[in-house]
Parts: sequence; C-alpha cells; structure tokens
Amino acid sequence: MMVHSYLVFNSRSQMYANLYFPQISELLRRLPNVILLMLKTNDCLRAVNHALYFHSEI
Repeated sequence: MMVHSYLVFNSRSQMYANLYFPQISELLRRLPNVILLMLKTNDCLRAVNHALYFHSEI
C-alpha cells in the first residue's frame, strides 16, 4: 500500500511540475537576486537541519 501511495504522489507531483513549470520559471526569473539567495539559503538551512536531526537519531 505504501509503494502505491508513493507512486500516486510521484505521478501527481510530476503532472503538477509539468503544468506549472513555465509560470514558476517566469516568477523566479523576475525575482531580485537577493530574494533568490534568501530562498536558496533557507533551503540549504532546512536540509542541514534535517540531516543533523536524523543523524542524531542514529
């Protein structure tokens, strides 16, 4: 059941990514570089936080 749910989620994600990619790309193109840097920094900090959290549970 878990594999089926993952496949459905993955297929929907792919569909939405294909549908909204042009609009998202245009939005990101219009954003000032400093905002893009803030978004990327936030993404990196979340990844580090996630990695440290799961590493500490091992």
